[in-house]
Amino acid sequence: HDEENISTYNFCGTPLPPKPDFSLTDTICQYSCLQPDSLRNKLAHHAEWHIVGPTTDTIVADTTFNICFDEAGVYQIKQTIWLLGCTEEYSKTLVVLADNLTASFQTDTFICENETTLHPIGNRPLQSFNWSTGQTSPSITVHQSGQYSLMASDGYCTLMDSIRLHFFKDSYPL
Repeated sequence: HDEENISTYNFCGTPLPPKPDFSLTDTICQYSCLQPDSLRNKLAHHAEWHIVGPTTDTIVADTTFNICFDEAGVYQIKQTIWLLGCTEEYSKTLVVLADNLTASFQTDTFICENETTLHPIGNRPLQSFNWSTGQTSPSITVHQSGQYSLMASDGYCTLMDSIRLHFFKDSYPL
């Protein structure tokens, strides 16, 4: 008869009381969807979200929500929980940026020099760049005719744009 060792220990897990606190990014791009996290409201008797913005005044009676923001502007997101007849509230401000990120290139499409530098200027500061050449720098130097595309972001919204360049030297090499 084999003997097994069994260990026991005293454990009485007292759950943490519910809290209305939550984590939520402070800025997103228009048409993005959002759901709060780090929730501690599951043991509350009732949880309710109040979302107020430019054209929105919504109440969601649930422990969480997932909502898409079609209008740019400033939103207030508040959670209220009820426990044993008492309420607690927590709120955060959310900025929804208009999905109007733009970047302009120079308008020259016929280049007389042997090279040119493409450096887009955005209507908001651009933070990341992905050129059709594979480069990820804010600007690129090009030496040959062709179409050059850029996908850039300000950290919230993304844009795609392209420019077609034609170098004089490619048509008249001498």
